[in-house]
Amino acid sequence: MINIMYLVLTAILALNVSAQIIQAFKTVDESLMKSTSNLSKSNEVIYKSLEEKVKDPQTAEKAKIWAPKAQLAKTYSAELMSYMDQLKMELKQGSGLRVENGVEEFKLDNLDASTRIFEKGGKGDELKKKLDDYKQKCSPLIHQS
Repeated sequence: MINIMYLVLTAILALNVSAQIIQAFKTVDESLMKSTSNLSKSNEVIYKSLEEKVKDPQTAEKAKIWAPKAQLAKTYSAELMSYMDQLKMELKQGSGLRVENGVEEFKLDNLDASTRIFEKGGKGDELKKKLDDYKQKCSPLIHQS
């Protein structure tokens, strides 16, 4: 009897840990979304500044070197973000996504969805390859002058 109670207690504790982990991921996701928004605004200011510097005769020479690189980096980043948004949507759909009154609802505690999609579905390896490709495409933009 004590063993059964111990197993039940262990299961309850495991469920609480899972809920805490899920809440932690949710908090991190919200923080990352805010950071992404702030960085996007900052990047737009930089792109506009670079466009102005291309038009300014005093800074045009150097700006003409960096402006195309910035645009390539922007394109590469947009492609990767689009792919990651697709993965995020696929994960939500795998977790029972329903949209009611414009509000997305899905099961945050569906831990099987990520395993099905990323491990068994091969999306994990695909994501890693895309991230490696992104790094390889962006690296020369930084190191060339």
